[in-house]
Amino acid sequence: MPAAGAALVLQAAGVYLPPLRALLGTEPLPPGGLAVACVLSGLGHIVMRAQARLVPERPPRTGSAVREARRGAR
Repeated sequence: MPAAGAALVLQAAGVYLPPLRALLGTEPLPPGGLAVACVLSGLGHIVMRAQARLVPERPPRTGSAVREARRGAR
């Protein structure tokens, strides 16, 4: 999680610090646009959590199950 936090800080710096804005050619978001971006990014997190609960991952196949699946595909 520290890497994600560092990435967020660096992205915000590139958008909101004047020297970096001039270097990167970015513009700060207005408050409404920033709110929309935050809500949509949070929505992505909620969807991923719901998907993990609704569609659990299947355990990986073992060697014998893979061989049997290959035989059945022929």
